[in-house]
Formats: sequence, C-alpha cells, structure tokens
Amino acid sequence: MNVRATTTDGSGSRAAWVVAGVLAAVGVAALASWVPSGDPSTSVCVSRRVFDFECPTCGMTRAATALARGDLVEATRLHPLIVPLALEALGVWLAWGWFAWRRLPAPSGRWVVRLAVANVVVFVLVWLLRM
Repeated sequence: MNVRATTTDGSGSRAAWVVAGVLAAVGVAALASWVPSGDPSTSVCVSRRVFDFECPTCGMTRAATALARGDLVEATRLHPLIVPLALEALGVWLAWGWFAWRRLPAPSGRWVVRLAVANVVVFVLVWLLRM
C-alpha cells in the first residue's frame, strides 16, 4: 500500500517543509550557543569517547558549531566537509520547498539513495586522507 503524508493539494508537504525549516533554524541557534569542550572524554562521538579513535565524521559537531557562529575558517579546519554538507542540506530543503509549493510530485527516492551513497564515499575518502 502506498501511503502519502500529504493532502491532495500538497498542504501537508508544505507544512512539513515549514516545520523542517523552523527546526533547522532552532538547531542552528542551539549550535551557535553551545561551547564544545574538545575533550575526548566529553565528546558526543562514541568512537572518540570509547575507543579514542576518530571516525569519518569526527569534528563535524564542532565544525557545525563554528559554522553556526559564522566562523567559516574554524569550521572548515575542524571538518572540511561541513560547508558542502550544509549547502547540500540547504539545497535539498529548498528543492523540497519548490516541489511542495508548486504542488509537483516529488521525484523518485533513488536520487536520495544516490546522494547518501555519494556522501558516505566522500566522508570515507576524506577520513582516509586525514588519518
């Protein structure tokens, strides 16, 4: 059975898009006010905390915090993929809004899988280069 979360006029999709934007803005504000310690014993990264080993996304939370504060140089130093990932997230959100507000059918989910696989590959490559 194919169940859609939107109404026939697309208003459910538009409402979800607006809610996602508001939640993202709240998340950015929370990141901007958070001061990470940088101490591995208090890290949110399980790999760093338990094994003292950096995972492919290590530094991403601290980089997002720096980016939320507008410190592009520090954000990129902490993790070089934070800016492309943030731009990608913004692009996906804007595309979602474009489809929702024009009442167009969403594209097939295959592009999401391809994007996710591409992200994983790039993260692993950057991780290997940083080791």
